[in-house]
Amino acid sequence: MAPYVSPRARPLTDEEALVRSVALALKAPEPWSIEVASAAMARLIGGQPSPLLVPVPSSSGATEANLQLARAIASVLPGAIVVDALGRSRPVPSSMLLHCAGRAPPSVEGHAMVLRREVVGRVWLVDNHVTAGNTLRAAAAALGPAAEPVGLTWSAAQLEAPEPPR
Repeated sequence: MAPYVSPRARPLTDEEALVRSVALALKAPEPWSIEVASAAMARLIGGQPSPLLVPVPSSSGATEANLQLARAIASVLPGAIVVDALGRSRPVPSSMLLHCAGRAPPSVEGHAMVLRREVVGRVWLVDNHVTAGNTLRAAAAALGPAAEPVGLTWSAAQLEAPEPPR
């Protein structure tokens, strides 16, 4: 097997460093980071009626940080519903820490993601950051065929969110 090579082969720009600092603050979660991220993430959902938000569990299996973020997003979207539907059967290594150490992230199966509550239809998977995408793929796989998952992350919101109206 070839050694893992980080997809980032250059230093972060100031904007990328800011995005990363907010993503790290969301893990605690720091109240200011939830306010900043939830507004940008809600814009990605736009006017979708009654969006279903599912927090992605951390590497330890806890959902509290992303649950707070999902609730903040839901508070600005009419009819939004938050369902704490995912967990982990065991703790797994942090994708972000593995990435920083130059090691490959866990495989989809290695994420040990489990379904705690069934959800059906379009589901927005709420997470603070995307490293390699395997966490979101594992969450989508755990939801099963009745769900239509879409990843919703702070880092993606910074890349895709339109400028707010002035």
